[in-house]
Amino acid sequence: MLNPNSAFFDDPRGRPANGLDQRGVSRAVFDTAEYPAADRERMFVHVYSLAVLVEILAHPVHCRIELCRLPYVHLRVARTSAQRSIRLPETIRMDGHDFVGIVLLQKGAITGDLDGRRIQVGPGEALIADFGRPSSLLHSDHELITVGLDRALVQQRLPWLQGLNGTVVDQASAEPLFRHVQELLDRIRSGRAQHPDIETRAIADWVAETIPPPGDIDAPLRRRADDLRAFERAAAYIEAHLDSEELEPRAIWKAANVSRSRLYRLFASEGGVSKYVIQQRLLRARQALANAGDPRTISAIAYDCGFTNVAHFARAFREAFGVTASQVRNGVDPGPRSDAA
Repeated sequence: MLNPNSAFFDDPRGRPANGLDQRGVSRAVFDTAEYPAADRERMFVHVYSLAVLVEILAHPVHCRIELCRLPYVHLRVARTSAQRSIRLPETIRMDGHDFVGIVLLQKGAITGDLDGRRIQVGPGEALIADFGRPSSLLHSDHELITVGLDRALVQQRLPWLQGLNGTVVDQASAEPLFRHVQELLDRIRSGRAQHPDIETRAIADWVAETIPPPGDIDAPLRRRADDLRAFERAAAYIEAHLDSEELEPRAIWKAANVSRSRLYRLFASEGGVSKYVIQQRLLRARQALANAGDPRTISAIAYDCGFTNVAHFARAFREAFGVTASQVRNGVDPGPRSDAA
């Protein structure tokens, strides 16, 4: 059970917490269900009052908060009963919680005022909330994920967000960010997170893709250019490691410095990254088999191209090219087919 006085809740920024190095990933959970019923309301108010004045609007009270921190980013998953939260200028000056949040609402509703701007948020939508500005918000019984971006990260990578306080992102536009963040949470919970710096850069990329600068008509072109460079990095790594049995998606996305979900998106038009790897292995094998000066056996070529099962190689080869490996070795090669692998 998390001590609500822990520095873990006191500072959402990318600084050391709970004995972890800044480059690490930390995670903690607070849940009123772990307290006696008589203490839950007090603990609810105690935890929330670290950042906002809170008024409980429904009973019985329930609150579960999961907080995951990376360098300059924190993810806050909350399932909470109805409440009103007020963030005052005095609180802002004292608590040091200076970040911009992307609030991804999964269930319930949020209404209220963000620094003089009236807002209304429904399920599936996202709210840009500058926690360095005053606010008064009414939450129904809700579930949400807040992506907290340290001010330094925002100023360096996403400066336009500071002018979008109170902006509501529609469900269709917010959906990719929902999916990416959920995948990151799954990786953190299962201990499969990539290097924290890679995850932090990926989050900044996801936010920039979901919420580009206002009036930035070139944003789609830049995203396509960035995707092309990322694809080329991944394809180069694949080409250099086709003979390795350890050529797996995880190794590829780490080498290309992209997230898992982005890697799969980059290779979607190729039928997926795994299919692309098989295609490239088959093409390399076909090239070797067509070379009359290559002394290797068909089995040796298959193994050298990363296949661990010769029978599987033979089937895949015939499906890809319409001829057997033996026929190509004997000079029958009609060339590649568009439906390879």
